[in-house]
Amino acid sequence: MTDQGKWAILSRRVIQQVRDANPNATDKEMIMLLRAANPFGQRRDHPYKVWLKEVRDAVKQKVTQ
Repeated sequence: MTDQGKWAILSRRVIQQVRDANPNATDKEMIMLLRAANPFGQRRDHPYKVWLKEVRDAVKQKVTQ
């Protein structure tokens, strides 16, 4: 498994947990909740960049549904 794959999988799990725990959150609230749920601590380096990509993809996916 590549590093990006490992970080992406972890990111998707956390995103799904946040969504499941907050089913009635507005889009704006969800973005704030996801920002707070960053599983990688410091906001830098490769894992955090993968997290940002997964959050963007999740938000775009919700908007298009």
